[in-house]
Amino acid sequence: MEFKYNLPTWLIDKIINLLGREEAERLFETFNKPTLISVRVNTLKATVEEVINELRKEGKEPIVSKIVPTVLKFEGPYYFARSKLIKRGKIVPQEEACALASLILDPKPGEIIIDMCAAPGGKTTHIAELMKNQGKIYALDIFDDRLQRLKDLIKWTGVKIVEVKKLDARKAPKVLGEEIADRVLLDPPCSSSGTIAKNPEVRWRLRPEKIKVFAEYQYELLKAAIRLVKPGGVILYTVCSIFPEECEELIEKVLKRYHPYLELIPLNGPLSPGFLKGTMRAWPHKHETVGFFYALLKKKRSLG
Repeated sequence: MEFKYNLPTWLIDKIINLLGREEAERLFETFNKPTLISVRVNTLKATVEEVINELRKEGKEPIVSKIVPTVLKFEGPYYFARSKLIKRGKIVPQEEACALASLILDPKPGEIIIDMCAAPGGKTTHIAELMKNQGKIYALDIFDDRLQRLKDLIKWTGVKIVEVKKLDARKAPKVLGEEIADRVLLDPPCSSSGTIAKNPEVRWRLRPEKIKVFAEYQYELLKAAIRLVKPGGVILYTVCSIFPEECEELIEKVLKRYHPYLELIPLNGPLSPGFLKGTMRAWPHKHETVGFFYALLKKKRSLG
């Protein structure tokens, strides 16, 4: 199977144990198929119809997402560095499953939002768009090159409410203050195992021992997120991983530690249920997008 699917044996075994052989093989097949280009229309600067017409002039036939109505998918190649639609801020490169995250977070105009691992900025700019450029977003990251991409995207998209900070998000409660955010988005560094079709090198770069390292880092970030959010506020945890260690097992660990201060808000679609009731997953072989996990948490009261 290693040669048939061009995957390391340990990864094949792990996914079969997770999904069963038949479904795992469907996923392996999807990992080796070309993916569609996915972009989000920035409604601060353009309409979906306007972008569709411009893409058609470029020889593309966009498909409108049934899950996120501002996401368009089309066959590549597409040269983003040369794209006038990008430079004019009319579109943002973003996977369908990633764009759904901002809709689940459901930010409102006038709120304070913290995007803990924000760069390169697809979700940050989407959140600002949904807030109608009213309120405040703190966008945090630690890498200079990614922060520059974030700043460029903010400029191109016409977003006005983002304050970019070079900051390790684990230190954010001390720097920004505790219980200041209405909503927190945490999409942390991870194994990227859900993106193998899009980024084939991931399959060989990833090592099983790294999964535990990622999960420990994600746990530390989640603890910071819980301190950042106000009582009554929510945290959306998302990750482009298919491994339970970075997903359901991590959320169970957090819920156990922070009971009764934290509760899981059930997500009942539009994608597949996760392995923990109330969580949700996008699967490449089921939804034609990257593998993605979602958990929405509500802080019931102050930690004290």
